[in-house]
Amino acid sequence: MYELIDGPISELGSAYTPYIDKRYANPAVRAPEKIMANFGKAVARWLEHHLEPHDSPIVLAFDSVLTRKQQEAFRAEVKPVLKSLGRGFNLTFQPVKEEACGQVADYVAWAWSRRHEREDERALEQFTRLPQNVFNLFRNGRKRYY
Repeated sequence: MYELIDGPISELGSAYTPYIDKRYANPAVRAPEKIMANFGKAVARWLEHHLEPHDSPIVLAFDSVLTRKQQEAFRAEVKPVLKSLGRGFNLTFQPVKEEACGQVADYVAWAWSRRHEREDERALEQFTRLPQNVFNLFRNGRKRYY
């Protein structure tokens, strides 16, 4: 099992895993910067509805593999919502290998992608006690484009 300084990964608080099934994405919104904008909106909406009201700042760290254009599309959607929450915030893009929480998030996302792409749930078995909210951003899509 993957171990963190504080303990096993299965004892973390919770995981929110939004994902996009691009097969249901209209070609007009399939460009990477548009996909990232949709993803950014979803993250912002989730924060808006799930954060407890208090003064601690929000820190969002994402992997730096995104292009500058994708990062800016994401920021354009997320920043207005973060500002409206009336809390300080920091939105960064950095290599996931530099941040333990980023590595955990990357692993959770990878485990879910294994489940969706290959119907392989072995990686998810480590998270049986981890409350998870998995959300397909195109869940209402009816038409598969490919």
